[in-house]
Amino acid sequence: MGRDTSSSGNIEKAKAIYGWMEEDELQWLADHAATHRRIVELGCFLGRSTRALADNTDGVVYALDNWMGPMEVDLDTDIRKELLPNFKANL
Repeated sequence: MGRDTSSSGNIEKAKAIYGWMEEDELQWLADHAATHRRIVELGCFLGRSTRALADNTDGVVYALDNWMGPMEVDLDTDIRKELLPNFKANL
């Protein structure tokens, strides 16, 4: 996943993705991603935070997840099956 070089600290694409991370948290990730070349994210859901990281690093983001979604949330099996494809579409 490469960097969106149109602007530094850009979180606009990340904000368009459903997730729990607040705007100030996304901005923090974006600011810190700009200073790193290898980033590992554990737990990615639909890619909101992953997008903020990827758009702001010149390096690589390794996104690790079981792609089953949060186990404490009651999600239909069909929805869980779509998490990885939706993540990919968001990135």
